[in-house]
Amino acid sequence: MAFEIEKGVPMPTFKKGCLYPFARMEVGDSFQFPEGRDQAVRQAAAKYAKKNDLKYRVSGKHLRCWRTA
Repeated sequence: MAFEIEKGVPMPTFKKGCLYPFARMEVGDSFQFPEGRDQAVRQAAAKYAKKNDLKYRVSGKHLRCWRTA
């Protein structure tokens, strides 16, 4: 199979940054998120926390995420 090389095709713009406000949060801050998003927030918080050596707590019952450390 041969691939055709094309020139001049503009690259799409990619959304950069995080949907959630983790970077702006201080210890004790929290934000509320929509119902049904707890798993997405939990995964995003875990990834951001690991990358930045921080800690977050997500509660699906209260639909809220706190920065704890």
